Amino acid sequence: MRRPHSLELVLDDAGDALVRAQWEALRAAGLPSQADHPSPTNAPHVTLVEAPAIPEAALDVAHVCLRGVLPATARVGGVLLLGRRRLTLARPVQVDDDVARRALAVRAQVPDRLHAGWLPHLTLARGLEPGQVPAALAALTEGAGTVDADSANGAATSEVRLVEVRRWNPDTGHTTTV
Repeated sequence: MRRPHSLELVLDDAGDALVRAQWEALRAAGLPSQADHPSPTNAPHVTLVEAPAIPEAALDVAHVCLRGVLPATARVGGVLLLGRRRLTLARPVQVDDDVARRALAVRAQVPDRLHAGWLPHLTLARGLEPGQVPAALAALTEGAGTVDADSANGAATSEVRLVEVRRWNPDTGHTTTV
């Protein structure tokens, strides 16, 4: 399958800096990190939906439904490990019910979406080996604005602002604001 198209919620400058600091903490520890992603469009975000193509109806619904609630505050929690053999390290993001309902309305317009359900999160690293998890958690604990004892138990440790919806088009290699 070719690379998927996506709709993403983009963070404000402070939230972007918070996540990039975590990317850099992982990189400094010699671990996989989203900071290693070479694309100039690589930026911290919360993915709304991924699919082989994004229908115009989804773009229209995203524009209408989400424009009225953005910017929105989201709470960033502890850590998530996704996958089995090669892991994705992420931070869960809690959004208000109204934002979640609107996000699901957008997702409903994409019949061939790649993932069932919506688990809002900020990806920190992909391709982590299970044996690297303790070092990754240690790197995040030592870095600025990162995981602490409360967040390891699932408590929100910071807030970020979700400010816009962007579309990633892998066919052109560009992002556009919706």
